Amino acid sequence: MTDMATTDMLGAFRGSGLLVVLLLWGLGGRAGAQSGAGMPASLGIQDAPLGQALEQMATATGISLVYDASLVADRRASCVTEDSPPDALLRCLLEGHPIDYVQTSRGTYVLRAPVRRPPQEGRLAGIVRDGEAGRPLANAHVRLPEAQAFRGTATDSTGRFRLPGLLPGPHTVVVSHLGYRRHEATIYVPPDGTARHEATLAPSPIAADSLVIDADRYGLTSARPDADRVPTAPLRAGGAAEGPDALDAAGTVLGVTASPPYADLHIQGSPTSGHTLRLDGMPVRNPASAGRLLGAFSPLALEGLTARKAGFGALHGNALSGTLDLHHALSAPGGEYGTVRADSRSLGARLQGTTTIGTTPVSAMVAGRVSMWDVYQDAGLHALIDRWSTLDPMLTAARLPPDAPIEGGSLGARTQPNAGFFDLHGAARFELGPAERLTLSAYHGRSTLGADLVLGQPVGTGQDQTGGNEDPPFSTTLFKLPTRDEYDWSNTTAQARYEAPISGRTTGSLQAGVSHYRSATRSETGEIQFTSSFAEPNAATAAARQAAQGQEGANEVTKALLKGQVDFALGPRWSLVWSGGLTHQRSRFRIGNAFAPRLQHQARSTRLATAAELTVGLGPHAQLEGGFG
Repeated sequence: MTDMATTDMLGAFRGSGLLVVLLLWGLGGRAGAQSGAGMPASLGIQDAPLGQALEQMATATGISLVYDASLVADRRASCVTEDSPPDALLRCLLEGHPIDYVQTSRGTYVLRAPVRRPPQEGRLAGIVRDGEAGRPLANAHVRLPEAQAFRGTATDSTGRFRLPGLLPGPHTVVVSHLGYRRHEATIYVPPDGTARHEATLAPSPIAADSLVIDADRYGLTSARPDADRVPTAPLRAGGAAEGPDALDAAGTVLGVTASPPYADLHIQGSPTSGHTLRLDGMPVRNPASAGRLLGAFSPLALEGLTARKAGFGALHGNALSGTLDLHHALSAPGGEYGTVRADSRSLGARLQGTTTIGTTPVSAMVAGRVSMWDVYQDAGLHALIDRWSTLDPMLTAARLPPDAPIEGGSLGARTQPNAGFFDLHGAARFELGPAERLTLSAYHGRSTLGADLVLGQPVGTGQDQTGGNEDPPFSTTLFKLPTRDEYDWSNTTAQARYEAPISGRTTGSLQAGVSHYRSATRSETGEIQFTSSFAEPNAATAAARQAAQGQEGANEVTKALLKGQVDFALGPRWSLVWSGGLTHQRSRFRIGNAFAPRLQHQARSTRLATAAELTVGLGPHAQLEGGFG
């Protein structure tokens, strides 16, 4: 009886346990079938609740499926497939959801949240060697292009490298170095371990054009002449109230002053106006005047200005005065093709572009500017010409006969000042090869100042020696004498410069050019107009007309130049520059006025000059320069 009771109790317990398991499966949601492996099925589910889609899949394949209802709540699925096994169908339905599954030994599929564990990262280390010499290669690039996070490094001075934090598994390693063939291999990185690899690179020469670095090789900016350089932007700065003369920007350089309204530039260590000005290496004489109210150069055409004070290097001459060097600009900021600028005294424009002639790249620029005097007469320049045009009363009275007194203190009365200037610039650069270029440039500028005057103050004579009747009084003996006083000066330059490397440590240049300067002073007088019937020509009016003629003259200077220069790089901190050239100059002038006879002179000269300059770098902030010429 006891055994039978025990058997009945066990049977009842087993039946109750089976019932509980079935109830739990029903609460969690399931799909079951008699076959654990399941059969292939086709699905066409579009955006259906995930729980409903899983039930439909379980029914179609006949598998047993167990999952927690909260795991699939508020999730949707889509799956369209034909004759796929249960595993493929489950992956299709669960794609994009953080749900994983396992299959028990009896074939039941159980859904669960994925178990995420930190990966056991590995490392890759190795060395890169030269394939011929066997020596380690420094600065070789080691990359893992297929790594989850792009990895890369470079070998150290011993040729070794190390890449930590790699996921376990196979990785493609690419090793490269300039002058060697690329090395590629597949390396397996163990979890929490180190994979080692030795890469051997085969030499592979590279055929390339010459590499030239155009830079200031020795010394720092503070120790070079560029410390006295004005860049392009300040030359072009300023609005309508600014003057048209780009040379005003030289006043920002320490030791250079421009004192308005009359003084020209003054460079420390030299007399006022005693400096030399060069545009692309060619001299330009008397470039500006009239209290800096006129200008010889359009700011749009210039790249920069370099001021060299008295005592500058031997390469730039042996004069005691300073120099100003200007250069044409062949490039524009921002890739501009054209610029127009207007101020109260001038209107300027610039065009530039690049092209290719054959295989030679060419950059070109043209710029021009003209004064606006006919449109707007600047008050400052108007008053300046007025003061310059007034005849000196003491000099005029000294020239007149003693019996011809003057009333009013002066014979001059301004009627119309006039002023004008224009300049044209052109430049082109041909890139013939690496660091080999040909530069051409030309310039013409002209300035004029003048005034139309009328001489007409009361002029008379005293009682004659015979005791006869006196001439009419001063108030009725009047005349008018129209005159014109004009100053005109111009500069024209043209030059060609060829630069090329001679060797790995030597560069050379050759320049040829010509400059021409001309100035003229003209004073013209018209016919005397008598405003009274009592007036007639006499000695006094003849003397007045002669005094009104003022000075007249002309001055011309033409200079031709052929110059060569060689730059030797003797070492990391040693530089030697030698230059030599031949110049021919022709000059002539003519001058005369009412108080002195005419004087004329002309001269020609040819000069051969050479100079050398040595630069030695003494440290990061000091260098020693010396030369002869």
